[in-house]
Amino acid sequence: MLKEHNRMASWWITWKDLDWPSPDNLDLIRRRADAMAKAHVNTAGIFGAHFRWDFMPFFPILHDYMATVRAELNERGIRLFDHHSAVLVHRYETREEMRNVKLHSGPHLPFSPTWSAAASWEYHGQKLNDWRELDVRDGSVLYHPGYTAEMFCYNNDNFIEAYLEYVKELRRETGIDGLMSDDIAQYMRWPGCGCASCREKFLRRAGIPLPPTTDRSFWANWDNPAWMEWIDMRFDAVANFFIKLRGILPADYPLMSCCSSSSGAAAPQTAHDIRDMNAGCNLVHLELCGNTPPYKHDKVTWNPSISSRIISSLHHLGAADENGFECVGQGYGFTEPTAGIIWAVNKMVGAACWFSTLKARLGLPDAILATLPDDAEPAATAFGFEKTHPELFSGHPIAQAAVLFPYETRNHTIFGSLFNGVSRDFTDTIAQLFSNGISPIVEMEIPSTTAKCPLLILPSALRLTDKERDALHAFIQDGGVVLATGPFALGPKWEANITAPDNFFTSDAWMKTPFPAFPGTPEWQTLPPGIIWNPTRLQDSEAFADELLAKVRQHAVTLPVTITSAKGFLTLIHQMPDQTLTIHCLAAEFDTDINHELDAMRYHRSRVNLITKAEPIGTDDLIQLTTSAKVRAYSPLTPGREPKVSRQGDKVTITLPEKCAYAVIALT
Repeated sequence: MLKEHNRMASWWITWKDLDWPSPDNLDLIRRRADAMAKAHVNTAGIFGAHFRWDFMPFFPILHDYMATVRAELNERGIRLFDHHSAVLVHRYETREEMRNVKLHSGPHLPFSPTWSAAASWEYHGQKLNDWRELDVRDGSVLYHPGYTAEMFCYNNDNFIEAYLEYVKELRRETGIDGLMSDDIAQYMRWPGCGCASCREKFLRRAGIPLPPTTDRSFWANWDNPAWMEWIDMRFDAVANFFIKLRGILPADYPLMSCCSSSSGAAAPQTAHDIRDMNAGCNLVHLELCGNTPPYKHDKVTWNPSISSRIISSLHHLGAADENGFECVGQGYGFTEPTAGIIWAVNKMVGAACWFSTLKARLGLPDAILATLPDDAEPAATAFGFEKTHPELFSGHPIAQAAVLFPYETRNHTIFGSLFNGVSRDFTDTIAQLFSNGISPIVEMEIPSTTAKCPLLILPSALRLTDKERDALHAFIQDGGVVLATGPFALGPKWEANITAPDNFFTSDAWMKTPFPAFPGTPEWQTLPPGIIWNPTRLQDSEAFADELLAKVRQHAVTLPVTITSAKGFLTLIHQMPDQTLTIHCLAAEFDTDINHELDAMRYHRSRVNLITKAEPIGTDDLIQLTTSAKVRAYSPLTPGREPKVSRQGDKVTITLPEKCAYAVIALT
């Protein structure tokens, strides 16, 4: 029997729910649990009461409510995961600050003390204020104006001890079936954290006190080994936190943390990387922030492309595969069209789906929000199809080409912190492959054998460790082919002469600095020990895209199917446990529209729109393949309108129903 993926929906806690215990609310819990079961949900995730330490005086009420929700869901075969911020706390003093919290942080269900009130708050004999992150520049308490929040330092052993006690209390009083411990990252970026604990641990690690921020021989100097120790310590603090959290949980207890992306150039600032979380977590989370699919007519909201969603997902999927974990992609929407596309993005890469509304970001009165569908309903069609056809979603993208995410370059060179640096070259390479019908996988480290894939692509691996160099030699000795592009550790020295300015603490403008082009001839050449290298970067040459694609096709793993036509679709081929293949085809572009009447009523706009229409554009109704295998085709999001399959010899034509955004083709 195939193992079910998580089919998740959010369980939002509102102010009304915290009128507990209340017979009316108990009835509401049961109706919502019934709705989740009807929508084929098998896991619910708590949202609201998010900045958990702010609810400390009301833990008995909150925990009893959660215990009741969990019991009702379990009766219907649904698990309940808690989801809360372990470190962020809202704080304010003035009316203006209070109104900012209440109006703009609605999804957190903000209920927080003033600074003066919080000064006396204690948990298990420890003052909460003693855990706060401090600014490396002047020792002041760090403050996040966007969240109107302070942050506790997860590198502080006293805080970790207290948080572990809270998690024990939480599990004891609620019985929750899983945990999402959120916000373990440096949201304040380079200014965080300069508390006594961080300084003491850095001294022990690097052998020197943390220098004053006026010392530019240290700060933002990637030629200084001590600076890289500081970067690594901040990443390692995340791993250490989750290792300790895992230590108080059963070995197989579901644990994850929020991660909206860990392949970007800002990661060294934020110490935000999924692999560090995986030191203790056993579920890999990817938050698809903003609108999916994008709505391109609102400059305030977040609208990443479908292609970029898949790239981030493939990176996290690679991190999950390292440990045999499930990857869970969480997206936000309000209607069936958005729920379907969010689900399809996740199925495209072989991940589980968590669908969530985000009503409090809409800036609409509660009376209107109450008329919108609850979280489970919009996902019912997609989740129902997945439950009926688990055999279509039990595979992972097949490895026609492997692409290294060059961690050593991203974390330990200034090139890694440029927006057009190594992360851009990595994402461009991935996009070039799957948008041209080649299924890539992402490697977190250089493999030493060709067991997973005999073709390895290194995009701008400007720095390699000794271990990576040894693995590269072993990979080639095992018959592997290596294609390297852009700045490369084994190529000629590439002078950049880029330095971060003095205001790098407060401005990211310097991260837009272009990296200089290679001064020599941009042509393919073979470097010892047999690496095929071209210094050209995809972002610098449109013609090079075709060159790279030709090289990849020359060496990529050959499959028993060729996609000869899939206009407007992004495609990935999955290998199933029984070695059969499925082809996942998702439209790259969408025509989206919103509820304009409600949009005009919003008293603030943040991150998302109420999208009511999501129709594919730029596609035709045909997908054509060359294969001798038997072919079945499905259109999961158009129930009652299925694709038609015809063939002449090995040439297969799949005629899709009108406005088909997502198709799954099974080969047997």
